Amino acid sequence: MMKMMLSSLSRKEQAHVTRLTRHLTAYMLEHYRHQPEFDPSRFPSIALCCAVENPELPLSMLEDFVKIGVWIFDFDSALDQRRFSKSELAKRLKQFEQIVRGNPSAGIPADPYGRALADLTLNLRNKPLFTSLEYIWQHTYLRMIDAMLFEIAEDGKPLTLETYLDRSTFSIGLPFYVISTWILRDDATALLCQSDLLEMLTAASTCIRLANDLQSADRERLEGKMNSLFIEESKMLAAGLDPDSAREQSRLKIQTLLDQHMVNFQQFCDDRIPHKKSLRRLTQFVVGFYRHYDFHSAPAIHEQKQDGNSEQEPEPRRNHKDHCIAPIP
Repeated sequence: MMKMMLSSLSRKEQAHVTRLTRHLTAYMLEHYRHQPEFDPSRFPSIALCCAVENPELPLSMLEDFVKIGVWIFDFDSALDQRRFSKSELAKRLKQFEQIVRGNPSAGIPADPYGRALADLTLNLRNKPLFTSLEYIWQHTYLRMIDAMLFEIAEDGKPLTLETYLDRSTFSIGLPFYVISTWILRDDATALLCQSDLLEMLTAASTCIRLANDLQSADRERLEGKMNSLFIEESKMLAAGLDPDSAREQSRLKIQTLLDQHMVNFQQFCDDRIPHKKSLRRLTQFVVGFYRHYDFHSAPAIHEQKQDGNSEQEPEPRRNHKDHCIAPIP
């Protein structure tokens, strides 16, 4: 199945993405070896998405990218699993916000999530583009945390699909992740096209949110979590549909809505702009990925065997020029 998902690439490109994925997975396993709070079952999927998104970038940069993804996934899971008391969570989030705002009084975090956030924030602050993108980066962090808290709130209030998407689109962390990568890439194109890129990012986030909901509905039903399918299902039940029909029709409606949003997303795609090209590749791949897997259950990617006549690609090295491959279609 994973090979089929890479089938749009040439064999050489598939081999390159596979090797990048294997390297990044090994890097994360080593980096988080003494930090059990970070779940290694997600590492291969995070690595694969990053490799597909930016196969031409140097390994050192991709290593920074995957650490952002790991933090988003694992802190979100910590909230979902209620690992912190309300008072402990409030204290942590206050410190985290001070870290993101660059307040020296934030101090050194005692917990692994805080330390990881402080490390990635320091890395970003040392990049030339940080000052120009600082405000929007901080904004996406705050929106992401707000959305994560919104999803675990237990107020029992009925939701509209519009309200849900307005908040939960940020909980997947895509805006925070992508703007962090813009800073790390240090490419001023992000500033020249910022308005259009942000519109594209909003469209991408909606697509991935809906794709995630379709994939995770069965699991989240058991866990009692929010999901766009459940919002629509409740409306259909209230209108008199039987449970099976309501469940089937809600899935059909959200799939149709995803298809519409993917069409809308396409209008922003322009591979002449590197940031747009990366976001297109990431969005299309993740939406396709969610048709078969989620980040908890995807199998690790294995290196493809080459036939005797195929050119063997060397193990990836850190020199930028060694990472250039033909554009992914």
